Order: sequence, then structure tokens, then C-alpha cells
Amino acid sequence: MVESVRRGVVPLIAFVAACLGQLCLVNLVELPTQLHELTRVNPRFAGWVAAGACAGIIVALLVLVAAPRLRAAAPLAVGTTASVFGLALGRAVTTDVQLALALLMLGVAAGGLLGGAVSLTTEPSVPHRTWTAAAWAAPLIGAPAVLDWLALRSSSPQDLRLTLHPPLWGLGFASLLLMGWCILTLLIEADSADTSVVRPAETTWTALVTAAVMPTLAAMLVGFGGGMSVEWLRPLVVAISGATVLGLGLACLAMSRMPSGLPQRGCAAAFAILLCWPSVVSLLLLAEHSESGRRMVLLVALAGAMAGTVWGLAQAHTALVGGQLLVAAGAAAAWLAVSGAVQLLAAPTAVITCGGAAAVVGGVRGALPSSLAVRLVGGAAVGATMLGGLLALPLAWALGGVVPSGRHSATVGAQVLLGLLTAGALLSAGYAATGRTPNAPQSTAQRTTDDGSTHHD
Repeated sequence: MVESVRRGVVPLIAFVAACLGQLCLVNLVELPTQLHELTRVNPRFAGWVAAGACAGIIVALLVLVAAPRLRAAAPLAVGTTASVFGLALGRAVTTDVQLALALLMLGVAAGGLLGGAVSLTTEPSVPHRTWTAAAWAAPLIGAPAVLDWLALRSSSPQDLRLTLHPPLWGLGFASLLLMGWCILTLLIEADSADTSVVRPAETTWTALVTAAVMPTLAAMLVGFGGGMSVEWLRPLVVAISGATVLGLGLACLAMSRMPSGLPQRGCAAAFAILLCWPSVVSLLLLAEHSESGRRMVLLVALAGAMAGTVWGLAQAHTALVGGQLLVAAGAAAAWLAVSGAVQLLAAPTAVITCGGAAAVVGGVRGALPSSLAVRLVGGAAVGATMLGGLLALPLAWALGGVVPSGRHSATVGAQVLLGLLTAGALLSAGYAATGRTPNAPQSTAQRTTDDGSTHHD
């Protein structure tokens, strides 16, 4: 009875972990408006943001690399514990030490929770892999709109904070649920780790880790260095962002030896969409001053994310290509409508979230037959989410000329990122459409391990 309940709630655990992990990311809708105050608290604030992102990406990717041996319970427990301390430190920031510790703790928490949520999909005892994959993939598209809307409703100019601080009862429930499941799993499956995986795909993982971590190290050098003039800082931000895109593209090419075409195309879709979309929705909400307009953006974003999730689960390959085409079309339409009435923005927002959720969920769904492939796609999605939170707003400033903190500047920043989202989605859709046809999926009882052999659950 206990074991059946523990297995049955795995999709819920994945959903809660993904949402809590998203909550631990620095809130992009409040960061521009509090940037000067946070810099006064700690002049090296930008460097610590990059350090937190670096810690989160490293933790998440190490969790996924070691998933066959480590499993998901231990990373989820560590991430949950770190989230409690990180969220507490990230509220009412007053000292430079508190700011630095909060950013590092939040990065570790986000990496452990998001990496652990992805690892749940590869657990041999999970009965509903498809629903588990959708439970952590869909919040990557839908959760930013909810968190940003809540942050705008509860913002206080006197309270410097790094993330949205949830109600105590909500955080307590999520923490107790995750910790209870982790402890129960560690007790039941203490000796069930997979020790047969002895030859991981070194080249593929090395390429992904390098492409995701190097931009954060470059951002740390810039942030901790200080004293750089704007004339040099703007082209440097553009150069780091361009190198990031190039590195992630090379990481996708490193996956070309995978047995199916869907994993690398799923990674490309995650990179193209998640690098920009969380920042785009933050700026769209920031540019809209009326509560009714923000509520409309939120509702259409959630509706689009739910519809896209269903599409991605039903038709993985079609959703992977068609979803990205929808994202490109919606982003182009939103670029034209962002400076007008909010009613003109509702339809493009719904189209973007529908296509984005379909492409991301479809990429994960297509990779499910292979344990290695689903971990690579999940790592790409988590890494792109964290890199986007670090680089998207500085890139909007570098190309748009203003810090996106008010209505006009947020509109300019949103147009910059919407243009980049259009181009990225079109390129990734073309790559997905022209790639080789994926092999016939294996049965749900079979998974390909890191060394290419077939594993029967």
C-alpha cells in the first residue's frame, strides 16, 4: 500500500519540485526595478547573480549525470533544504553577506530541485513516465507568468527581495511533501542504485556542461571585476550572449550520435524557447500597468501552456516542429502588438505559450525511450532556463539601450527579446524539420542506458 502510493504520487512530486525550483530563481520582473538598491547593498551584485546561476547549473547537470547511481531522492532532499534557507535569506535583504549567501543557496536549491525532478523520469520504479515528464516540463513554460504576476501584486518598494516569498503554509506543505517522499524513497530503495552503467557519454555531457557553465564564468568575471565603462560593457554582453548560443548549438551537434533524432532536436527546442521566454513574459507583465491587463496575460499564458502540453504528449514529433513555428509566429505578432492595447497582445501570448509548451514537452516525450536522452533534454531545458534568467535582461539592455524597469523601457526590452525568440524558434524548427526521422519508439518497459544497451524495467 505504501509503495503503491509512493509510486503513484511521483508526477505530483515532479510538479511540486519543478515549481519550487522555479520559485528559487531570481525574480526577473522585480530585479530591474530594484537593481540600484541591490547594487548599493553589494557592489558585486551582478557577479553573485552569475555565481548563483553557475552553482545551479553545475548542481543540476551533475545530478543528471549521476542519476543512474544517485537517483532523485537525495538531490530533491538537498534542494528542498536549500530552498527553505535560500528563500528566507532572499527576503528583506540588508547586508552584502546576506545577499551573497542567498544567491548561492537559491542557485543550489534550483539546481537540486529541477535536476531531481528530471531524474524522476528515469527512475525504474516510476509507473507513469509520460505524466512525470510533463509534470516538470510544463512548469518551465507556464510557471514564470504565475510567479511574475504574483510578484507584481505583492511587491513593496521598502522590501528588497530576490524572489517571490511564498506563504509560510504553502512553503511548509511543499517542503514536507518533498522531504517525506525523499525519506521514504531512501529507506525503501537504499540498495537499488543502478551500478551497471559504467560508460557514460563523456563527449555529450562534457559539451553540454561546458556550453552551459562557461557563460556564467564569463559573467562572473565581468560582474566581480567592476569599473568597466558602458561603451565596453554593451558589446561584451552581446559577445558573451553570442558565444553562449554558439556553444549550445555545438552541444546539440555533439548529440548527433544518439540513436534517435529527437533528443538533439528536443535540446535545440529547449534552448531556443527557454533562453528568452521567461524574460519575455516578465517584461510583458511589467509593461502592462493595469491589473486587468496583467490578469489577461496570465490567463491566456496558462491556457496556452495547458493546450500545448496536451499537444506535446499526444504528438511528440509534430508538436516539436509545429510548436516552434507557432512560437515564431506568435513572437512576431507580439513584437508588433506589445506597444498597443493589451487585448492585441492576448492572442500572440497564447500562441507562444501553446507552441512553447508543445515543443518542450514534445521534445521530452520523444526522448523518453532512452534514459540518457531524456536526461540530456532535461539538462538542456534546465540549463537554458537558468542561462536565460542570467543573460536575457542584460542582452535586452545592451541591444535596447535602456534598463527595462518602466513601461516604455520594458516594451523596448520585450521587443528585443521577441525578435531573438522569433529567430531562434525558426532556426530550431528548421533543424527539427530537416533532421532524420526518429526511430520507432521502444516499448515503455525498455530504456537505452548510457552505454547504448537496452535496459528492461
